[in-house]
Amino acid sequence: MINLTARDALSEYFTRVPVDSRAPLRDIARRNETVFAVFDESDGSHGPAIFLGLVEGRRAALYPQRIFADLLPRSQPDPLALDAPLEQAQRRLLEEAAYALPVLDVSGELIGAVTRDIVLTLLHYGSRGSCSPSERQMPRIGSAVTRATTAGFGDGPVVSRGNTARPLAGGRDVVSDPLRRERVAHQKTKQELKRVRAELATERQVAVRKTAALDELLNQLRSVKVEFEARVAANIELVANPIIEQIATHVSSADRHHLRALSQCLGTICSELGVRLRQASPCLAPREVEICTMIRDGLTSKEIAHTLCLSPRTIETHRRNIRKKLGITRTGSHLTSYLRTLDTW
Repeated sequence: MINLTARDALSEYFTRVPVDSRAPLRDIARRNETVFAVFDESDGSHGPAIFLGLVEGRRAALYPQRIFADLLPRSQPDPLALDAPLEQAQRRLLEEAAYALPVLDVSGELIGAVTRDIVLTLLHYGSRGSCSPSERQMPRIGSAVTRATTAGFGDGPVVSRGNTARPLAGGRDVVSDPLRRERVAHQKTKQELKRVRAELATERQVAVRKTAALDELLNQLRSVKVEFEARVAANIELVANPIIEQIATHVSSADRHHLRALSQCLGTICSELGVRLRQASPCLAPREVEICTMIRDGLTSKEIAHTLCLSPRTIETHRRNIRKKLGITRTGSHLTSYLRTLDTW
């Protein structure tokens, strides 16, 4: 196990910039490696420039027209000592969710920065003993790991420093390993999202077709209902009512009230009042349903009492019970209006 410090992981592409400037194009092109140290030099004539924080190259590349004052994160990590172990740098990068940490020398002067990629790289192959003491004494390692894209570097990834290159132990690209896993996971997520969206689009089309079919079926049922009600009403008007009128001429006055009530009930035979009353209050008695029908037709308590051969006081008692069972508790609520509304749902 090799003891590595922040000195071994200083970034090669550490650039000092004024707070009111923009990122140079050459540094934006190296956005994955560049770390910008932002300084306030407005009072440079009266003292040293003030270090404000670090800006990641990728962030500067996303907003090339913005000055560094607009790109600074709201919170900046505390500086790291030059001789601090890389394990400490790794722990702080993870805990503070930072891309880079500023590094100070023994005099407290900012001399560079360490990035997450370089720290992970050195901790990986340094722990395998593939970093020699002479290599650890080099002040900066720059862009530590690159993939061998041209012939002559062997089969595996290489560590680049200056004009020399050597393969890593085990032939692994240790910097791009976590990045590659992240890219693969991102790609899988995109594919899964695309699949889910396609399934949702298909289900939406099926739902639209089913809704259209149900609407058509409902329209057909409404047409059949209207036609059936018209046919029943015509039969009552042309067949039943003449017979009732003929009977009424040969019966007493009390019986004629019953025949009139029968005629009115036949006129509303297609009404759904009975079903709605059962749904609203299943405990209504048959006599109470009969009285509800007469109240709906506009008969007074006296007329209902005369038709049913009961006393008006009995009809009033029935009306109070009906209101109670239907939950009509307000004294201003009109039972006739409620029943007519119930019949027209």
